[in-house]
Amino acid sequence: NGTVKSRVPSNTTIEIYIPNDEEEKPKFDLALRKFISKVDGVAPTVSREPVIDAQSKTLLDSTGTAAYHHTKDSLKVKVGSKIEYTLRVYNEGEIDGYAAEIKDHLPSNLEFVDGDFNKQYGWTVSEDGRTVTTKYLENAKINKAVKNENPTTPEKTYTLSYKEVPIMCKVKDTAKTDEKGHYEISVPDD
Repeated sequence: NGTVKSRVPSNTTIEIYIPNDEEEKPKFDLALRKFISKVDGVAPTVSREPVIDAQSKTLLDSTGTAAYHHTKDSLKVKVGSKIEYTLRVYNEGEIDGYAAEIKDHLPSNLEFVDGDFNKQYGWTVSEDGRTVTTKYLENAKINKAVKNENPTTPEKTYTLSYKEVPIMCKVKDTAKTDEKGHYEISVPDD
């Protein structure tokens, strides 16, 4: 930072703070993770919810991005099964923020379910049925990442805030089948 000293008429010296161009501004950084939360109204036996461990949080300090761990194995489902998946928006940044709009591309083996469930979250679907959009979280503040410094260790970890919104889709008859004829489905992270 730079300081400029100037004389004012009363012979008083004042200091004016002038920030340098190199000075870093706080970063705004949202991360989207999605996972299957229910199949036909029932949660999978193995949770697919993203987990952020201490190593992931330390990675955030060195790279600016946290690592999220969760199973991505396919689930066995039936044609017509209703799949609820959750889109979770994490704030990895240094300032509070909002997810003004969420846009997602549906996996090719899922189709949007037009009904009350999706309407309550403000979901709309594109004409081709592949892209869904919502502004459901536009007024939901997602708090900044909070650095947790432990005085006994050199590691820094973070507590990450998030907001989430579910969406419901249906398994299309074009979903892949395994060797036993079961349909398999997964929702890849973006």
